[in-house]
Amino acid sequence: MGVNVDTNESLKQALEHFLQQRQKKMDEIRKLDSTIAQIREELGGLSEGEEDPFIPGLAIPPETESQEPFKSKPQDIRPDEFFGMSQSEAAKAYLKRIGHAVPMEELVEALTSRGCKVGGVDPKRTLYISLVRNVREFVPPQPGFIGLREFYPSLKGGKKKP
Repeated sequence: MGVNVDTNESLKQALEHFLQQRQKKMDEIRKLDSTIAQIREELGGLSEGEEDPFIPGLAIPPETESQEPFKSKPQDIRPDEFFGMSQSEAAKAYLKRIGHAVPMEELVEALTSRGCKVGGVDPKRTLYISLVRNVREFVPPQPGFIGLREFYPSLKGGKKKP
């Protein structure tokens, strides 16, 4: 019986290792796709008759709960970094520190673990709605992610109507 338990533990560790390796590669591809989309947008999209080189069969599936979530690596962020800040101020400070859009789960975790209060029945949804209403500073580059408008200089608009 002891051998079977050891084998199962080894298999679990191997599985975890390969899942982490897979996630790293998927994160790299997502970053590349984001860069490609931004450059394409700056060029005005595809020209008429130009074929999209994206191959649908290689599409990266959206993240699911079973996958390890995308995580950025903030440098030197203190536990009280966002204490006393509004959600918008704290989100802006965190995003500036990271330098790119992040998943809402990561943003909520980063803000709450560093002193900012994020409330509501569904904190992730509450924060998301609050931020996307501030079109001058925040943009959702893809579903479930939020970034700063300044990360995307080619975006037009961003001004609230009076």
